[in-house]
Amino acid sequence: QALPIFIYAFSSLKMVAYYGNYTIVTDKLILLLGAVLGGVAASIGNLVAEGNNKNSIKVFWELMSIRFLVSGIFMFSIYFLLPSFISLWLGDEYILSKTVLCLLTLNILIGLVRMGIEQFLYAFGLFYDIWAPLLGTVIFIFLSIIGGYLWEMEGVLLGNSISLIIVYLIWKPIFLFSKGFKIPISTYWKIFFVHLIILLLSFILAMVAINPIDIINHSQESWINWILSSCIIVGIFSIVYFVFMYIGSQSTRDFVKRLRNNKKII
Repeated sequence: QALPIFIYAFSSLKMVAYYGNYTIVTDKLILLLGAVLGGVAASIGNLVAEGNNKNSIKVFWELMSIRFLVSGIFMFSIYFLLPSFISLWLGDEYILSKTVLCLLTLNILIGLVRMGIEQFLYAFGLFYDIWAPLLGTVIFIFLSIIGGYLWEMEGVLLGNSISLIIVYLIWKPIFLFSKGFKIPISTYWKIFFVHLIILLLSFILAMVAINPIDIINHSQESWINWILSSCIIVGIFSIVYFVFMYIGSQSTRDFVKRLRNNKKII
């Protein structure tokens, strides 16, 4: 909970309140998605206990592809729809910068990928890297002080995101693949970056195809327009992103095949 303190120290108490308006939405979404996608935790433990490492890795990537798909849709929705939501809810003066919005959407991806990795760490009983969150806290404090001094609120949030990336997107996968799956971490990075590139390409293509800026400007006229615009934007991006994921991700195709055959993931 040090983040609001640093925002207050390097920016203002008003910015803490404005940032809180955004996190009311994003934090609840992460909790909701975590609850929905976290229901397989016990089954993952049974899967790992079977000792079939090849199958465990396959299921890991199927679940991760679903997390990428869901988090990508919510990242796109938050990035393009949250400012207009805040405008209708509170007023234009409460809208924060694009930099803050980008860092918030990044944290959605980090949060969901993090939970997927930690489910398998728990299943393998890998708890002894207790230094990792402590190191993350030290990095966060150090970078937030520097970033806050240089760029105020945006710098504090950047320091927080970098600390999360170092601990949960870099170290935790290394820990899982080296001590749990016991395969080279390069396998993880190859597939992870393929999913990341697919997400970025889907963002670009959807922006070109639907010109969401015009739709969003129209959505600020009323709540009905906002809801209709949200359905259009999210619907088109979801289709584009799913098609890209299906073409470029083997784990997504494996998951769809399971659904077609009416098989359980675990």
